[in-house]
Amino acid sequence: MSLSTTTSSQSSTTSFLPSQNLASQELPTTYTIAPSHDNLASLASSSSSTPCFTSSEYLPHEFHTFLLESMERNEWVLQSAENEFNFEKAQFELKQQKAELELKKQTAELERKLQKAELELKLLKAELEIKEIKGKIAEPDLTCRMPQFNPPESWESLGMAKLIDKGWEWLDISKFVDKRWKWLDILKLLGGAMLLVVALSASLTLFMALLLVITIPVDRMLDYWARRA
Repeated sequence: MSLSTTTSSQSSTTSFLPSQNLASQELPTTYTIAPSHDNLASLASSSSSTPCFTSSEYLPHEFHTFLLESMERNEWVLQSAENEFNFEKAQFELKQQKAELELKKQTAELERKLQKAELELKLLKAELEIKEIKGKIAEPDLTCRMPQFNPPESWESLGMAKLIDKGWEWLDISKFVDKRWKWLDILKLLGGAMLLVVALSASLTLFMALLLVITIPVDRMLDYWARRA
């Protein structure tokens, strides 16, 4: 195999031309390698004296294998990165779906509690309205079905208790201790004394009347039994 190296300012490429005895191999006829910017000067200076590569150091078949392995390695790295990205994306979507489901669950629970509270409030309002209606309904008066009972005249019916209370109120001397006495105060004291006298005399009169009411029938009954005897 013959190796030819060409360097020029226009193309800046190195060409490898295979020999005729390698034509049976499935390899490209020409390989072109672009040198780096740092090695342009060294490549231009050494191209006239010695070639950059020799046939024993580097072969076209090995270069083709290296390229294939590099491409496969790059594809594997890219596929691994893509798989990892898809895995992270799937995990993120799963977490997002779980969070959305939890939020929907909490929202449904809060709505259920709110509906329950609203129903309880409506029930309390209905109970209060029923109590108000029951309070407004007048209870039947059962006194009309009972026989009328007229109690006998007493001090309350005659106003004697009020009269005595008023007399004692007017006779309360403690009200006039801390102030100067006036004619009105003296008249109140005299009026209170007169009210007490009237109340006592009225009470005595009532007591005597009751005695007469009781003794007259008893006397007549005794007289009747005496006549029959």
